Amino acid sequence: MNTTSELIKLHNNTIMKATLSRAGFHHIHKIADTLQGAVWKGSSQVSPRHVHVIKATNKYLHEQSISTKGDKVHHIDENIMTERLIMDFLSKKQDLPKSIVKYHSFFHTSSHFYLCMEYGGKPLFDFVLKAHKLISQGHLDISEWHKVIKIIFKQMIECIEYIHKYNICHYDLSLENFLINDCQIQEQHNNDHTHIYDNSEI
Repeated sequence: MNTTSELIKLHNNTIMKATLSRAGFHHIHKIADTLQGAVWKGSSQVSPRHVHVIKATNKYLHEQSISTKGDKVHHIDENIMTERLIMDFLSKKQDLPKSIVKYHSFFHTSSHFYLCMEYGGKPLFDFVLKAHKLISQGHLDISEWHKVIKIIFKQMIECIEYIHKYNICHYDLSLENFLINDCQIQEQHNNDHTHIYDNSEI
């Protein structure tokens, strides 16, 4: 496989979605593209109430340690097999905090690896952007936002401290790689003021 166009074809959403359907997932939709595949969200037919996130990685791109972006090929250092082992290891620990997404299962086909984990919510980056927009519009009080930041930051530190406890390092700490769940920004139009009601897990 030599041409960039052939490599780009490896990001085949139809194949990934069909595989997840055959694996027993329904209400499947893509959340995001990754460097070597895509991230999907779906419910298991075995436990419909439980929503899972499935990271699909193309085997060829994984074996070659490459990714495609636009018309260019890049060498990357990502390993879904290592990611699977780490998640499985941590998820078996009795002291695992609720703020860390847990491993569910792993399977593969001739073309892709599929790493399944519990649904952890939406990217923290998107949540922060929304809050900053409301602050700039005068709809969210900065003191209210500071209360939520303290809760979020505490959980972020908890996650990092926990993985360091087991000599595991995360090399891509960013707001995109933290997820936030059960947190709503609610705008009260009667007094033009927004409050954040927080029961968050990130």
